[in-house]
Amino acid sequence: MVLAKQDFGLRGRELHNAVFVPFTAQTRMSGVDFGDRKIRKGAADTIRIYIENLGVHFLKALSSG
Repeated sequence: MVLAKQDFGLRGRELHNAVFVPFTAQTRMSGVDFGDRKIRKGAADTIRIYIENLGVHFLKALSSG
């Protein structure tokens, strides 16, 4: 919640339509869906695959390897 408030200007009362995605060992990421916005955090390789599965090109410069 602190991250949402600080980085995105969102308040708790504004998140009543948010869908929270819990972290699991299988998905290796967590996040929140807020309207059309999907915010995720997790293992770098998992996030890369998630982004590519959305049809978005993942910049090689963002890769750690």
